[in-house]
Amino acid sequence: LGPSPICSVVFTHQCTCGRRLGTRVAYLLPMVIVLPDTMLPATWMQFAADCVLMCIVNDFFLYWGHRIQHENKWLWENFHSLHHTINTPTPWSTIYIHPVDASLQGAIPIITAALAVQPSLLSFYAFVAFRVSENAANHSGLDGVTALDVAFLKILPLRADFKHHDYHHRFSNYAGNAKNFGEGFWFWDWIFGSLSTRTPNGNTPTSGPSTAGNGMELAEKKAA
Repeated sequence: LGPSPICSVVFTHQCTCGRRLGTRVAYLLPMVIVLPDTMLPATWMQFAADCVLMCIVNDFFLYWGHRIQHENKWLWENFHSLHHTINTPTPWSTIYIHPVDASLQGAIPIITAALAVQPSLLSFYAFVAFRVSENAANHSGLDGVTALDVAFLKILPLRADFKHHDYHHRFSNYAGNAKNFGEGFWFWDWIFGSLSTRTPNGNTPTSGPSTAGNGMELAEKKAA
């Protein structure tokens, strides 16, 4: 997997999430990455392992690329606050984002995940397709839809449900001590002390498949 496939996929991702600076980052950073020129994974187990590892690595760097833009007032005011002018997220709102923001949460985490995991071409394309689709789904507001939960693996332990990011938009429209920065997994927020599952009425959910099923409720009780 050389620079060209990575460039083309991340370029497409950046065209929907940030143009100019984002696409420059997507083109320049892969030029220093040397990955094996392998189209298919050795086994399907290797394919699954590559995708899972890329999702975890990507979400870690997305978490910090997202969090730093809330904790740094200059980054918030100049870049990330644009995306937060949308109080009710929709899939279309994923493209309403500054190029620097898109690079910090999109291009850099994706490229870093590919560099760390060294995936086959098929694994990389599958991961990017999943990540871009999940980003749109996380902004849909359609929590509790079984088909979507299954399609995006939200039913698995440690996975952040759709409410996780929706609550971020509802309750963290400010710089500073915001909550729920991760998008794929909730455990980064738990580990680094930024997990919140409160509802619009200010309460913490005590039941329901989206909180009890993936461990978020238990994690927040332990954090408290």
